[in-house]
Amino acid sequence: MLNYKEIRIGETYINNYENEYVIIDYDGNNKVTVKFKKYGYVRTGLYYHNVKSGRTYCPFDKRYYGVACIGLMSDGTEPVLTINGEETKEYKLWMAMIYRVYSESQLKHHSSYRKCKVCDRWLVYANFLEDIKSLPNYELWLHSDQYELDKDLLQPNQEFKIYSPTTCMFVPKNVNIRLPKPKKEKAPKPKKQHKISIFKQMQETFSPEEKKKINRHFGD
Repeated sequence: MLNYKEIRIGETYINNYENEYVIIDYDGNNKVTVKFKKYGYVRTGLYYHNVKSGRTYCPFDKRYYGVACIGLMSDGTEPVLTINGEETKEYKLWMAMIYRVYSESQLKHHSSYRKCKVCDRWLVYANFLEDIKSLPNYELWLHSDQYELDKDLLQPNQEFKIYSPTTCMFVPKNVNIRLPKPKKEKAPKPKKQHKISIFKQMQETFSPEEKKKINRHFGD
């Protein structure tokens, strides 16, 4: 009889984010424990077929537009993303922020966000989750749908805006709507030249009789 524990321990795989991990334990019931080599992070209770196929993730994998990850809370645990199957309000807020700034499909329609960025600390959801609790009006935002995360009020004269713990706060929606936003860049329009001025520029090429006819036409 095959001893799967002996066979599977030590097997190494790479997930879809080029993160390598090794099986360090097998429970005999098709579940394994893996260790991510780069970070030393250990995950338990994973199905072997998911591990083998690369569908095993680390909190530090940049799964969000190639720039952001979930990370770990200050106590070393993974942040809660869902409650009773529904994404938490904080997680939805963070994903919307990352999407707004780093999604190419979004930026095609809202190019002004190309002048925005998210600070390195907030590219990690666990840090964002811990920090926003200290932002002004957090409790009002948490228990109401009338507040939004704003980056403009504290950076009124900055062409390039950043989402960070020191530049953001929660403000009422009706205030946020009235705050100045970066304008969409537009190509300058060519100046229109009135046809009268064009004719006047050309008058030097006209005969005296032609000039009389043109002047009579424009009332000169």
